[in-house]
Amino acid sequence: MNQHERRTEDYFENGERFATSVKEMYDELENAGFFKNHPQLFLTGLAIGIITGRKSGKQADTDIIKVDTYASSDPYGVFPVYLLAENEGITQKELARLMESYADGGVEYLYEEYKDTSEIDFSDLLRLAKK
Repeated sequence: MNQHERRTEDYFENGERFATSVKEMYDELENAGFFKNHPQLFLTGLAIGIITGRKSGKQADTDIIKVDTYASSDPYGVFPVYLLAENEGITQKELARLMESYADGGVEYLYEEYKDTSEIDFSDLLRLAKK
């Protein structure tokens, strides 16, 4: 089995945590009712960050998500596989930090739209994904 065939659980230790540098943005977007919880926003932000190529330049410093909530049976299990394919040879910790950076970049994108319009146009995000 090569590194791209491993399950998501093989990438991270159970109980490891993802962190963020934009916790206040997570809280505000969740409190505004756009997302049910931090894991949902993390995964959405991760997708947007990867699609747009946007990474946060800030150092993630606030734990928000326990990795045992991130399962390979989840459709989101594709993110570590994609990032490993694009960044061969990175370690488990480097993969986690890369995911955090993309997730924070995506959350910043969503937050900027929310601050500019008081809304998040999810149909626009689908158009962005199709590009």
